[in-house]
Amino acid sequence: MGLATPLRRLPLQRALAALRASEGSTKLSAEVSGIAVTFRPDGKNAPGPINFLSRWAPRIAYANPGLPFLVNRIPMPFKPAKSEYKPNVDPNAPTTEEEIARRAEAEAQVPSLTVSFHSKPSQTFELNSLSASQIWQRVAELGDAPPRPVRRQRQDKPQAEPESQAQAA
Repeated sequence: MGLATPLRRLPLQRALAALRASEGSTKLSAEVSGIAVTFRPDGKNAPGPINFLSRWAPRIAYANPGLPFLVNRIPMPFKPAKSEYKPNVDPNAPTTEEEIARRAEAEAQVPSLTVSFHSKPSQTFELNSLSASQIWQRVAELGDAPPRPVRRQRQDKPQAEPESQAQAA
């Protein structure tokens, strides 16, 4: 069931049906001990991590209620607060060595997803060029999620041939 709107905007019954039946609402292996997503909320990275968190993460959390799901937002130290705004000063110009170091550190951080396991090392992969569905596929592979059966499309009854074509044959 593909959703065009986020779950929070749906009526309760439709939201629950989407959580139960949509792709991503699959129970992960018992070996998975947690999932952590790190991303930049300012949109510098591809929209994949943000879409994954808004559309796929609720389904994963619903299907795996005991699984810790950690979201880390990469801090944006180089954006001044509104109270610090000075109209005659460039707000993007670093003023101290410490500010330059913090900006470089924030720019160097890459959006990533980490899947932790009970008995084996954690697996981490970068999210720079991945879409939300590609991120889910990677999580499903790492978490040994069983593939969801493909729902068959409802087939309409074949229409009867028009009488003119039936008589011509």
